[in-house]
Amino acid sequence: MLKHTALFSAIALLAACGGGSGGSDNTNGSSDQVKIALGTTPVNGVFMKKTDGSWEKLGSDIKTLDIAKNTPVEIATWCIDDQQNTAIFVDVLSAGADYTIDHSWYCEDKTANNSEVTFSSSNPDIDIVQARLTYVDEISPSSGWATLEGSTGERTFIATGYDETNDKAYFYKKSGLELKAGDSFTIDFLDTTLSQEVEMKTAPTGATGFDFNLDYTMSDETWELPLSIYMAEGSKYIEVPASFRVSGDYYRTNWQFGDDSSLDAYTSEPSLTQNLLTSAPEELDINDLNVSQDKTTISISFSIDNPELPLQSFSLEFDDFGNTDVGSDSMMRYFIDGALMEGGNLSINLVNPSDLPDSSLNYPHPKLDNAVYSTAKFGTKEIGKYYLRIKSNDNFNN
Repeated sequence: MLKHTALFSAIALLAACGGGSGGSDNTNGSSDQVKIALGTTPVNGVFMKKTDGSWEKLGSDIKTLDIAKNTPVEIATWCIDDQQNTAIFVDVLSAGADYTIDHSWYCEDKTANNSEVTFSSSNPDIDIVQARLTYVDEISPSSGWATLEGSTGERTFIATGYDETNDKAYFYKKSGLELKAGDSFTIDFLDTTLSQEVEMKTAPTGATGFDFNLDYTMSDETWELPLSIYMAEGSKYIEVPASFRVSGDYYRTNWQFGDDSSLDAYTSEPSLTQNLLTSAPEELDINDLNVSQDKTTISISFSIDNPELPLQSFSLEFDDFGNTDVGSDSMMRYFIDGALMEGGNLSINLVNPSDLPDSSLNYPHPKLDNAVYSTAKFGTKEIGKYYLRIKSNDNFNN
């Protein structure tokens, strides 16, 4: 875990049995509001936990609730995907903020919309290293395909290329692409109107236990384009030429550690930012979580003294927690607002699927031995800020 001279602690208690959910009441008994907007993607049901521990089914309208300060608000979203896999997402929210709950990445019917397009390099000596296409989640630069996923309109395609024979790297960008299912297009890295040869730089070594990466994100895209040229000898990366960038684009300096954890810094220019940490922290391990003997209670603690990395959230996922009468797999994921965990305890009940109104879910109560991973997030994903994500390691529950 993170260990520093000054202590910042956050503790979450998850209880799989007992009474209704509770929180630390404010001493003056004051109240605050939480405003909840639900996503537009159809789901099987959205439910809110009431003060008596029962669940109320919600509609699609925006909910504004008056609640006691520091009292958690639990919203459960249930959906079955196109492969008949069942998921329950539980968002544990705090007062004094607005939230949009949208789990469309899992719940939407992807098979009805997916349309595959293919692409390739027109230069036999230049391989595509990385690529991104706007409004696309699934893309394979090495195999040359992407799924359009039902989105329409013009798209932008960006890619990095590498000529191993001549040890040269390229950046390519083409806007105004109108694509439909079955389309194919080529990437000409030697077309100087769309591409430019770029300098390869040696990645800094930095702090102990980290791997350095520099990523680039367009203003109208959510997925980063890695700028590492892993095919080159040594650890090399490139920067995006200024003529290809527009206002709102940004860089992410990324220091990876462990199995899947990272510290990120966001900048509008490709200037590298100093690593806040002198060494890589340990990833979460099941032994760090203080699971009770009956595996129905768990406590999580964090210690960090850096004011630039306040705790934002904690998540915990359970897979295959019950039988599979409804679908082939079952998954429950908790998202807990870090504001609820600061300086105290939070006690909640794991959702019993059969308690959700009109859900018809024939699953038993999940237990914490079904937990497969957890993630603690610190800081902010904003320009000029740092963002730390500490995940559980691969053998979290083995």
